[in-house]
Amino acid sequence: MSLRKIKRNINYCVLIIGLGVWGSCNPKSQHVLLPVDNVKSYKICENNDTTTIFEEREEESREVIKFYKEGSEIFTSYSGHKELLMSTTEMLDTVYPGNTYYGEHRILIKKENSNLFSTSIYHIIIHPVLVLTIYYDHSYNIKAIRNWFAFTTYESEHISIPLISGPVKY
Repeated sequence: MSLRKIKRNINYCVLIIGLGVWGSCNPKSQHVLLPVDNVKSYKICENNDTTTIFEEREEESREVIKFYKEGSEIFTSYSGHKELLMSTTEMLDTVYPGNTYYGEHRILIKKENSNLFSTSIYHIIIHPVLVLTIYYDHSYNIKAIRNWFAFTTYESEHISIPLISGPVKY
């Protein structure tokens, strides 16, 4: 093999390794859910088995929650310990105790219809206060997000989205 071919092979190897490293540092996919009350958008970033939801406002962007798939369910470390966040098999209503950073909170997982599930996160100060509801399908694809300002959610006049219509039950 000539020196020229060896250099070319080394360059190809370096290029492939570089692309692999670059690809592992960037989110595998992301999509944006657009206007929801008081929030410009929610950005959902997926990287391998970890998904992060960011709340985009005019002046800032902040991480709302990060979660990961383990087995066939989705978990979070919302208050510093492992908590079931999304499930298509277990419908739960769990209150978690607070710690120094996170207060007491409730995670409610329920089946909305045969193809749609939701997880609502509430902070508990005196009463439970809705922070976020995530709507997802059997494959854990996020279909919609409702924030704490649940009574002013908008939908298209041409397309009615049943999961957002109607009063919110706490």
